Amino acid sequence: MTTRLLTVEPFGNFFGKTNTASAVRLKGKWLQRAGFLPGQQVSLKIVGQGAIELRVQAPSETPEQTAERLRVQDCLDLAVAASRQSAAI
Repeated sequence: MTTRLLTVEPFGNFFGKTNTASAVRLKGKWLQRAGFLPGQQVSLKIVGQGAIELRVQAPSETPEQTAERLRVQDCLDLAVAASRQSAAI
């Protein structure tokens, strides 16, 4: 599992400063490696204070997107297993 450090940025009315909100931008090739392909819809769930869960909405996937997501997940699973195995040695 890869950890990314992102910065929470201000978003909104910077002149009045009263209507600002928080924003986090997610972008990069690592998203595709994690199974988030362009054009897919995602669901975001607040799971606790300071914690969110982001998941691909599988029903709207094309067959090609499903195949790619599963291929990427298989690669990630193999990498995690190899990492655990080398750590145990």
